[in-house]
Amino acid sequence: MTADHLSWRHRWIEAADGWRLSVVDLCPETPRGICLVGHAMMVDRRTILRADRPSLCTTLAAAGLRVLALDLRGHGMSGPLAAEGGSWTYDDLVSDVGVFVAHARELEPSLPLSIVGNSLFGHNALAWLGTNPETTVDAVAGLGVNLWSRRWTADAGRWRRKMLVKLALERLVPALPLLSPRQLGLGYVHEPGSYWASMLRWLANEAWDADDGTDYAALLETIEQRFLHVVSDADRLLAHPDDAMLFSAPLAHREVWRLGSRCREAAVAGLVPGHVEMASSPRCEPLWRHLAKWLK
Repeated sequence: MTADHLSWRHRWIEAADGWRLSVVDLCPETPRGICLVGHAMMVDRRTILRADRPSLCTTLAAAGLRVLALDLRGHGMSGPLAAEGGSWTYDDLVSDVGVFVAHARELEPSLPLSIVGNSLFGHNALAWLGTNPETTVDAVAGLGVNLWSRRWTADAGRWRRKMLVKLALERLVPALPLLSPRQLGLGYVHEPGSYWASMLRWLANEAWDADDGTDYAALLETIEQRFLHVVSDADRLLAHPDDAMLFSAPLAHREVWRLGSRCREAAVAGLVPGHVEMASSPRCEPLWRHLAKWLK
């Protein structure tokens, strides 16, 4: 099956606080599962869904999965964007996972439900699963998923580089709405100061928690869903494989695909994409087809 044989439909769904969220529904004739697919921070759905070339979402849908391709709150069509005055927190993004899961279950009450997240949406999903153990989600695949903390950084030199980024962010965050993300080399979508506040707090406190103190990190070991962690040797700072695997180590049912010299998966041998590339680059189509088999 190709992308031309899929049913495409756009719809709006409403978050708990009334924020409108954009979803593109890609449905094969006889779906064998339903999958939520979300993007990284400072980008939007265009990294995971394209009609003009192979993309992560169309590849999964062509393999028989009903795919809900998401624009996360404040990104793409799920505005207002931060550059337009939109403001949201990390916890808002976590809460929205539950909205997406409920929508998927309304569409397909009985099919297996999985989540695929590149970076941001991957750890959003884990945070939500930890606080919602009763969910009917069956599996999660995280591409380049990692949180920055000294306890999840295997190399002292890499931690020093992360601290330099932290210091730069502390100075830049107040001015970010006035700066171009592309000029900074940080994607093309702004994140608001209210979002960065959580990131900076975690770096300072070696934590990953909600604004109300809920410890997302401590809840990782309670998650029962299968988790596939896709990491790459080319992802040298944002989610270095050694660091990312420390982050996901508490998960009880974790499987790791490490892309690069230590890759054990013959189907993707020789493929070494960067942090967002693993979800956005057409050359990663073999990885996406392999991922579809894992999800099914």
